[in-house]
Amino acid sequence: MLAVEITTGAKGRATYDLVDQTGKSDDVRGFASHLNERGRLNASLLLRALAHGDMAFFEHGVSELAAPAIRNGSRSGCCSGISPSRLRR
Repeated sequence: MLAVEITTGAKGRATYDLVDQTGKSDDVRGFASHLNERGRLNASLLLRALAHGDMAFFEHGVSELAAPAIRNGSRSGCCSGISPSRLRR
């Protein structure tokens, strides 16, 4: 169990180190999409980005996570009561 926790924590930190480099990238949206497609974009990662002042990655990450609910017309979860047109750019 401890080895799994250490490995999971190390993967999260390594991913955030990559996210930290997105400030130097022109394609923050693409990187957020890439992480989401591989199941690596999560609330912990977004909160780390927000805490480090990486608002662009946070915004694109939230948009990525909200996109399936918007496409499916869902009115539950993070998008409850918000018009999908207000979430799109």
